[in-house]
Amino acid sequence: MKTMNDFLAMLDEQKSLICIRRKQFDVWIESSVIVPGSNKETEDGFHYMDFEYRLCCMIERLPAAQGGLLCLLVHQFVNGLDRHELETVSVDISDNDGKTVDAEINFGVRDPFYLVPVENSPIVIDGVKMGFGEGGLDVAEVVTLNALS
Repeated sequence: MKTMNDFLAMLDEQKSLICIRRKQFDVWIESSVIVPGSNKETEDGFHYMDFEYRLCCMIERLPAAQGGLLCLLVHQFVNGLDRHELETVSVDISDNDGKTVDAEINFGVRDPFYLVPVENSPIVIDGVKMGFGEGGLDVAEVVTLNALS
């Protein structure tokens, strides 16, 4: 889910460059699976599992002239990921009116989960309570709080 949030942040940062507004695009997860990690200790912690999924993005009414730039941004983002044996990047573009297009982007993602020793956790490995530690799990895409009256 971290990669999904990072991709959304990249689009938010580049939206003026590709001439879109935030309400024109959405990012979501499909076909997710949990697979065992390497069970090895790294500088990030104990590699417990991986969350693999297909990241999907729909951009509506993208100026047609910006399609190539969008592909370059996606390619640059994806090149920075660990994508060994994952679904390739696909971009489907459909013309609206000759001036704008709708673009759907899909690619495979692997987000590793690392555990570190913590004081209180239901996960115990070799007698040690393990958890995500501070800031170790990036889940929420959007949080909305409404006051009840």
